[in-house]
Amino acid sequence: MRLCFISKLFITGNLVPYVITLTINLLGFYKEFSPRTYFCLSLLRIFRFMRVFKLYRIFQYVKSLRVLASTLKESIPDFIILLSFLTLSGFLFGAAIYFAENDLNEHTFDSIPKATYFGIITLTAVG
Repeated sequence: MRLCFISKLFITGNLVPYVITLTINLLGFYKEFSPRTYFCLSLLRIFRFMRVFKLYRIFQYVKSLRVLASTLKESIPDFIILLSFLTLSGFLFGAAIYFAENDLNEHTFDSIPKATYFGIITLTAVG
């Protein structure tokens, strides 16, 4: 059952649109397209993008993915608190940098949003 699902997913969702697009690109036919052909190729790209949504069907077969999904679902309030704390501290840190460094370094921190950007980048990269 699982092997049949995976083989169908690979053949219909991945292989056919990829081979058609690859053949067109390798043979150089993409230079002489009419608008109708270009529209058909864009539909083909949409089908290639739709294969991402088929991954959700795998969740019912793999228990560890279901556990991961439920853990993430239960941790959403904690992530919101973390994100709001980082945002608030980034804005406060940026405003403090602006007022502290504005006299010495006018070209780097010439506005509060630039200093806030620097504060958020510093907090997330350095920790």
